[in-house]
Amino acid sequence: MNDNNQASFALRTLIGLAAIGAVLYFMYLMSGLINNLFIAYIVAIIASRFLIWLRKKNAPNWLAFLLTLLAVVAAFLLVIAFIIYAGDQLSESIPNYADDLEEMEDNLAEAIENSGLFEGNLTGLLDLIELQRVHDAAASTASAVADVLSNAAMIILFVVFMLVQVFTTPRLVEQEIAQGNSYIQRIVNYNLDLRQYTLITTAIALLTGTLDTIWFIILGIPNPLIWGVVAAILSFVPTIGFWLATIPPTILAFIEYGPATALITFLGILLINGFADNVIKPRYIGSGVDMAPFMVIFSVVFWAIILGPVGAILGVPMTMLFKSILFEPDKQISWIAHVMGSGIRSKEIAQEVERTGSAQDAPD
Repeated sequence: MNDNNQASFALRTLIGLAAIGAVLYFMYLMSGLINNLFIAYIVAIIASRFLIWLRKKNAPNWLAFLLTLLAVVAAFLLVIAFIIYAGDQLSESIPNYADDLEEMEDNLAEAIENSGLFEGNLTGLLDLIELQRVHDAAASTASAVADVLSNAAMIILFVVFMLVQVFTTPRLVEQEIAQGNSYIQRIVNYNLDLRQYTLITTAIALLTGTLDTIWFIILGIPNPLIWGVVAAILSFVPTIGFWLATIPPTILAFIEYGPATALITFLGILLINGFADNVIKPRYIGSGVDMAPFMVIFSVVFWAIILGPVGAILGVPMTMLFKSILFEPDKQISWIAHVMGSGIRSKEIAQEVERTGSAQDAPD
């Protein structure tokens, strides 16, 4: 009997893995649409709070909806305008940087040849600082972001239909929860966690972007506003993002002012962004994410492979969705959600149970 149970478990596991593989392949093929939908979902969750606030202030439904939609459109237009501005500035600056770096490479090559050191690895060493490689990687990421923004009309259309549901969905959700629908309750909890995660991450991104921009201005880094905004955007990529944000300004500082200024630039970004990412963010987000550090990094890399560069930003919210909606409700695979978690919520639940039990055991 045990052998049959083991065979049955193995078969279910293989079928489950095959189903997951098929779903992930479908998501890979439809990555553009999924990115747009999920971005629209996040925007709608944030914007709905503004709409609800306006309704509580006795604004007519049509006016609350119109003002909310105008705010969303204005935000998209602002981001698109900045992307266009940044593209123009970089297209003018990169040729100058290329000339400076080519001259620096020639001087470095001559110095290495004269010293007789690392002569065999000279080509590989110079490739590490080749501007074209950095430019190609940056262009690839910028292209992915531009693709999303080029679909701004589609995203806004999705947001419109999602915001319309704000007028009817809360009442239906309350009815389902009152009838004991645990899945609806999990979705509500996920939305709350996602809103908290997004708002706090956005606030921290604005803070780090502002401080980085000030730091770049002090050091005289070219195009400080652009690199400050890039650092803010990369703040949405957990753990890895602040390391990536150090690369372009450090290279520019090295080209313009030499290794000492490059080191100061690098350390400054590392201090600002690293402190925000590893100290401030965990303190204010708390147990809302409830994911182990490894799972955070894995989410960034995994969803970047499935959904493209934008998946690095959406990775943590996407993993939170699978964890809370797919894994946690199923008793047979809930252990996966437990392994994925940071253990914070488990401790909180245990403490709450212990506290409640102690209160119940206390004498009257």
